[in-house]
Amino acid sequence: MKMERPDQREIMAIIQKKQFQIKDAEARAQLNGNADITPPVDAFDEYTVGPAPRDPDLAQEAEMVRLSKELDTVRKQNADLLTRNEQLQMSREEVVQDLQIAQRERDVLRKTNETDAAAIIRKLEAEKREEEHLIDTLQAQAEDDRIEKLKLRNELEVFKAKAEKAEELGDQVKELLHERDTLSSKLKQAEWYKKSAEEAKITEQRNRELETQNHELREQVQEFDKMRADNEALKYTCQQYRKQMETYEREKFDDQSIKINLKEENESVKLERQILQDQLRVSEEQIKDLQERLQLSGSSVPASPGASGLSSNLEQELQTTADPAARYRLEISRLEAENKLLRNNMGVAAENERLRTDLDIEKKRESLMAIKYNEVYEKYVVAQQQIKTLIDQGTSKGLAKAIDALCRLAT
Repeated sequence: MKMERPDQREIMAIIQKKQFQIKDAEARAQLNGNADITPPVDAFDEYTVGPAPRDPDLAQEAEMVRLSKELDTVRKQNADLLTRNEQLQMSREEVVQDLQIAQRERDVLRKTNETDAAAIIRKLEAEKREEEHLIDTLQAQAEDDRIEKLKLRNELEVFKAKAEKAEELGDQVKELLHERDTLSSKLKQAEWYKKSAEEAKITEQRNRELETQNHELREQVQEFDKMRADNEALKYTCQQYRKQMETYEREKFDDQSIKINLKEENESVKLERQILQDQLRVSEEQIKDLQERLQLSGSSVPASPGASGLSSNLEQELQTTADPAARYRLEISRLEAENKLLRNNMGVAAENERLRTDLDIEKKRESLMAIKYNEVYEKYVVAQQQIKTLIDQGTSKGLAKAIDALCRLAT
């Protein structure tokens, strides 16, 4: 069977494409540092002996992922190359078969047509040369494919070793991650215990401070209760003083009323006294005049035993009697009775003086009580202000001072 020109061109295109892919694979291998078939001994130093990066776990994981991707890529490339190699082998066999068919056809043509034999032979020879050249090219390509296949096999072995090492590194990474998780959990637990211990210390210290504050507050409350009791006692004392002062004020008002009444009575008594003194003086003058008249008339008038009788009876007797001597005696008796009455009224003035003296004494007592009440009230106001200030400040020393001040005020 003779190959057509389109088939030959297709084979050439496949061969050129394969050569381009092989060159591209070699270029990628050179870029990846894998140009040689056997990698150098220190090719894996960065995975085994190299300096530890900042985070070795992450670097190992990244390297393992990269190696896995490269291994998959190489496997795919190897499968493609094997498939293409098989296709080229099949194409080569077909070309050889075509060549054999062409040779047989040439022999047949040489026998059948001697005239066109030379041209056909030349043509067939040319085709043969082309086919031989194509065969040589395909053989060279097959050899190159074989070498590439060996190279890829070596690379595959290298990548398998890398993959095994990557798996080992993956196991180590998993172990390291497990150890890291264990250490992290232990570290967190240790930090939690440390934090709990610190919080316990802080809580204990805070409890001690609160106990101290509670003790101080209890003492302050006790002092405040004592101060409040003293304040209540002081209030009770002030109320008693206030009641007493109200009593004194009422007594003062009553005394003032009594004083006014006494003044009025004193004035009226003074007026009556003056009138009585005038009447007494007039009566004495009349008595003297009557006595002189009796002496001149030569008659002796005995002292009347009823000189202390009522003046109204004497006046009635004076009006009923017609004897002049009897009239004189009755007049004298009346005047003596009035004189005695006036002398008795003189004791009212002494009583008024005594009442006036008592009134002055009560006034002095009232003034003293008012002064004392004002002093106590001022102390009470000052104590209330101090208590309010010290309660606002809330200090135990201030409360103690307030209690001392209240005790001094109470005394």
